[in-house]
Amino acid sequence: MNRTPVVAGNWNPKKKRSPWLWVSVGLVVALCLGFIAFALSNHLIELLEAQGRANDNPNDPNAQLNLALAFWKANMPGATYDTLETIVKLAGPDNEPFYTQAGDKFASLEGWLPAASMYFKALKTYGLNQEPPEDLRNAFHEAVYKAADHPEIPIILPFDDIAQVDHPIALIARARNSFYTGRVDDAYAYLDQVNQLQPRMPEAILLEAEFAAAEGRLEMARILTRPIVDEIFIDAPQWIRIYAEEILKRLP
Repeated sequence: MNRTPVVAGNWNPKKKRSPWLWVSVGLVVALCLGFIAFALSNHLIELLEAQGRANDNPNDPNAQLNLALAFWKANMPGATYDTLETIVKLAGPDNEPFYTQAGDKFASLEGWLPAASMYFKALKTYGLNQEPPEDLRNAFHEAVYKAADHPEIPIILPFDDIAQVDHPIALIARARNSFYTGRVDDAYAYLDQVNQLQPRMPEAILLEAEFAAAEGRLEMARILTRPIVDEIFIDAPQWIRIYAEEILKRLP
């Protein structure tokens, strides 16, 4: 009877895992935990320092702003919003440079809702008869758009207030908030209102693309985002192009 010879090296018994593997995993976990603890301790130190300066200068809006930023970095949104109320009282209604700077600082931390709140105060200083700078308007639109999926936006920055300075972006915010809080029919109804009020608004096209991507209508998402990314027929701010590119990259 012919038997197939056993060739050395063909038999692969289950290898024992080296204890060094578990040591390596343990070291990685320890390093990650250490990094998190270090970051948290830094935020805590920053918060304590900002709290001290704010206590020493209770009437200084800049000291209060630094405290609000420290609260945000420490993942304390409630304390951030409470401090913003104090800031507005101290800064007054006409301090456009302060509010614009505050919005920029929160935007740099991707604190879109507090940024939108500060940009809103800056826009209000221009009233109904003055046109605000395009950079400020674009920054406000970006912050409102990106903050609109937060459930708390109607409390912190009511949609009716947004409409006082910019009706179309208020409708965009309502639409995006409705979509991400499960009211899809309302979302499309608000989007239709935007399209009637301001046809081909870049933010509205972006939002429709975002809806399409979220609902699995991939080809429609590509059709809507490609002209934005390629700058075809659509004059859009840079943040909208970047956001459209992100949508495209996430499509399978």
